[in-house]
Amino acid sequence: MSSEEIKSGMEVEGDESVLRDRWNKPQGRLLNGELVEFWLSKMSSGVFDFEDFKSESKSEFTLRPDNDGRLDLNGIQFSDIFKTVDLPCKISNVSFTYADFSGLVLSDITFENVILDNSSFQKTRLKDIEIAGFSTFNNVDVRFASIESLKGLDKNRMEVPLIFEEISYRKLCQIVRIKYWTGRILSYEFEYTLFGHIETGDLGKSNQKLIKDYIDWFEHTMNRVRRLRKWGWNDGFEFFVLTSKNWSSFLILGRCILLFQLISALLIYFSLFIDKTCFKGIGGFWGSWYYTIVTFTTLGYGDAYPHNWWGKLIAGGIALVGYLSLALLIYLFTRKIDKTY
Repeated sequence: MSSEEIKSGMEVEGDESVLRDRWNKPQGRLLNGELVEFWLSKMSSGVFDFEDFKSESKSEFTLRPDNDGRLDLNGIQFSDIFKTVDLPCKISNVSFTYADFSGLVLSDITFENVILDNSSFQKTRLKDIEIAGFSTFNNVDVRFASIESLKGLDKNRMEVPLIFEEISYRKLCQIVRIKYWTGRILSYEFEYTLFGHIETGDLGKSNQKLIKDYIDWFEHTMNRVRRLRKWGWNDGFEFFVLTSKNWSSFLILGRCILLFQLISALLIYFSLFIDKTCFKGIGGFWGSWYYTIVTFTTLGYGDAYPHNWWGKLIAGGIALVGYLSLALLIYLFTRKIDKTY
């Protein structure tokens, strides 16, 4: 196969499918083979500068359209080249736009002057990774990945935030219970994105705030989970989890509202045993719950009402929490609309 045939098959621009399909053509498979040989030859030095690869290759590679000197490996599927990289190494001067790193184990790697925009790291285990030089890390898909120690993310390298899978409240509570009873945190990496030791201090742009807050919350919460057995089981941790998630789930807010209404209804119900004049128009537990809902939503039909200072205190507290819950519901709804991570 001539170099002109290789060049015509690999020098393309386009979307994700076009860039990835070219590696399934004969030219792409030939270049994949050379990449494997180059990778093995550089294992001892741990420096993978693809400027060297371009000069050593028997095929004719193309540069990026902007002619910035980076080798065009856009759309390449790295699972076809290797499965694990666990030796210290540096990869430099290459463009990995729409590249697929899914399912790999990558450890102790520095990406220097590397474009990783729109690449996929789904179900990938990343440890001790550094983004350096003029590298970019925009719109990278890390759903179901495990990321431990990622350095170099800043507002300029990651102008478009990561795509990740947020942990559900149900799964978090399950981890808490398993940790307490067994002393271990079982591996749930591929059901959500696991973050650990991520430097987020330089993520200062408005569209980066949500992911920065989430990563900081996730690391803080998992550290609390790891120390759980030292405290002993208590409901304080459950309350901490409920209130620390920045109300990012309707389920959490709904559960809190339901729990508050149940406690309020029981308080009204038992207060009638102590003093039947506390409330007028309320009979039994279901009547207490009905009055709680009407007061909580500030409807105030007037068919039931507090009669003395104790009843008025309870009713005022329920109405106040109702106003706060409505404000939180509006905040959560607008946040869901503007959610960018």
